[in-house]
Amino acid sequence: MDDLEQLRQKINKIDEKMIELFEERMKTVCSIAEYKERHSMQVLDEKREKEVIARNLAKLKNKSIKVETEYFLNQVMYVSRMLQGEIIQKKDKEV
Repeated sequence: MDDLEQLRQKINKIDEKMIELFEERMKTVCSIAEYKERHSMQVLDEKREKEVIARNLAKLKNKSIKVETEYFLNQVMYVSRMLQGEIIQKKDKEV
């Protein structure tokens, strides 16, 4: 097996772990959406998002990928907000 193939296999294993963690995160996001719906809270909490991003960027060991990491985290937040919005909207239609 050549080096490129080994590296690709490593990426595949990392991707599997990321998917598992993403599913766990989205499950938690669903619970948060239900909480926010019950308590009439807005989906977007800009202060919280900024705190989460700042905290995770501070933990970043490889500062050379700070911009990419911030973009990644922003996208995860965006997807989380979209899912929360869908859940709340669906619950509103049920009422």
